[in-house]
Amino acid sequence: MTTETKLRGALVLTILVLLWETVMWNNNILVVTSQKTTIDSLTQVSDSLFHESFQNSIESMRYEAALEIYKEQNPKAVEEIELIKTTQTE
Repeated sequence: MTTETKLRGALVLTILVLLWETVMWNNNILVVTSQKTTIDSLTQVSDSLFHESFQNSIESMRYEAALEIYKEQNPKAVEEIELIKTTQTE
């Protein structure tokens, strides 16, 4: 093989590699764009669930505090409520 043929082969190979890299790069941009919208929607769902969970946690703490206050006023009733909670609810 002559030097000219080797140079032509190297040039063709370089062009093919650059073309292949360009196509792969464009495909990655499309994938990243579609994944970004999915990630954004999942982030919104996650944030929404976090806020809902936080509100429920606060409400649960309020009930526990109220039960403690009620325990001081009527301990037998609270014992009965706790027995029902532990044995009859799931």
